[in-house]
Amino acid sequence: MVSVPVIPGDSSVGAVFPGVAVVYSWDPVNKCYTVPTTIEPEKGYMVAATGDMTIVVSGEPVTTWTAGIKAGWGMIGSVFSDASIADPDDDPDGSVEAFAYWWDPVSRSFVYTTDIEPGKGYMVAATQDCALTMSSL
Repeated sequence: MVSVPVIPGDSSVGAVFPGVAVVYSWDPVNKCYTVPTTIEPEKGYMVAATGDMTIVVSGEPVTTWTAGIKAGWGMIGSVFSDASIADPDDDPDGSVEAFAYWWDPVSRSFVYTTDIEPGKGYMVAATQDCALTMSSL
């Protein structure tokens, strides 16, 4: 699970993630994964590769974003530098739980955290539809 905390020159999936098998994003309305056509900084993505690979994405750094979050589980992206979800900047206040999970491909399990690291995607839980703002520390 990854995110792209920059605005690339070409945001198409093929340009951002060349050579990967498939990219999925989470659709919280239909509660299923979908195949996106473009990559957005505020979203997290499940990226499947046939082997180990490193992808470098260049672009304008994103230090803050605001996105609509639906009630239930949602997948979010990071910002360009460290951030925290220990006290979410959500509206209405108290809508987003003060923790997240990221996928560790080595242990093949989700890991609980309050720290949001650049380049990782995260699952967050919301008790109601809301707006979430993520900003660099």
